[in-house]
Amino acid sequence: MPPPAPETFRGDIDETTVTRVRCGQCNTAAKWKGPLTDDMLARTFTRGVSAETGLPNCPHCGTPMAHDTKVDAVEAFKRAADQLPADQVATPRQPRIPGLTPAFNFEAAFHSIIDQRAEVRRAKAIHESKHKDAQRAKKTADEAQDELSKLEDEYAERAEEREHGDDAGAGGLQGCAYERETGKPCTICPQLADIATRGKLTIADQVNIALEHARSQIYPNATDLAALVTASAGIYVRREDVKPWDLVTVGFVLEWLAAPTSVEKPPIMGRSHIVGELGAGCVNCGALLTPLAAAHGLEAWPVGAVVGIDCQGPPEVEEARPTAKRHKSRKDAAKAKQVAEKAERQAAAERQASAKPARKTSTNRTNGSGKRAQKTRRR
Repeated sequence: MPPPAPETFRGDIDETTVTRVRCGQCNTAAKWKGPLTDDMLARTFTRGVSAETGLPNCPHCGTPMAHDTKVDAVEAFKRAADQLPADQVATPRQPRIPGLTPAFNFEAAFHSIIDQRAEVRRAKAIHESKHKDAQRAKKTADEAQDELSKLEDEYAERAEEREHGDDAGAGGLQGCAYERETGKPCTICPQLADIATRGKLTIADQVNIALEHARSQIYPNATDLAALVTASAGIYVRREDVKPWDLVTVGFVLEWLAAPTSVEKPPIMGRSHIVGELGAGCVNCGALLTPLAAAHGLEAWPVGAVVGIDCQGPPEVEEARPTAKRHKSRKDAAKAKQVAEKAERQAAAERQASAKPARKTSTNRTNGSGKRAQKTRRR
């Protein structure tokens, strides 16, 4: 391709065209993009421009510069590959020059691979242990979140009960479940004009009303039931204690609360703790009861309070084992008894030997033929 006309290097040339020139005298090379500008001539090509080629003169020696036909190695390899047949095209590769690089140690390289494999296994083992630790930590976090959710649900439930006028506590429930949900008087509750009148009823009346509801398949919730048991039976129980009860058990408990003298106490009521003199522990099993007081709005338990339904009773008293000294004395007594019995047997044998007669008597015996034989033993 012929070079552009001399005038094109100053104006009519594409801005993306790269021009490379080289001095044939001092081998100075230069390149620029687009046309020559006055700034290039003032700063770089200070020797002017050749009138014949339109290219700048060499800024060092002043010789007119010509187009540079040299290419770099990448372009040279690319041009050479383009000239090869398609079946002979290969990726250019620079072979190693002998003597410049040391010989490859295959044995050392093999050991390095083995060591690196062991390092990878150790790293994977550490990663696995960290993964298990992360799983355990996540499980702990999930359990804590579940406990928080339970507390939040209980708070929301109690807030809803308070909003509907229920102030369950030591005084018992106020308003049945039907009244709290609908805001209308319950047809089962006798002569109740509104929910507010429920607070004027006695505990016995509330138990009887709850029993009538249960017989009509309307059961109190866990909060109401715990309040009834606490107020009627005098046993401090929490909603967590009665929440697992099924409907049949709830009916049995209400029957017992309504007639405690004639109805047998349900087994689900178990055995209750009795608060001791210090107001902290059970006099029977010794369990610490102070944390349960806050659940009932108390700072401390009154002495003699009946709490919960899970007392295990007094611990069984085990028979005291003999000490080493007592055990040794027993062995000595048994040994002395054996010696005494042995001495007594020897004395009895000696007495029996001394009691034998001085002379022997003869006895008549019969031999095998039926004849009587006389055997005389002489002194």
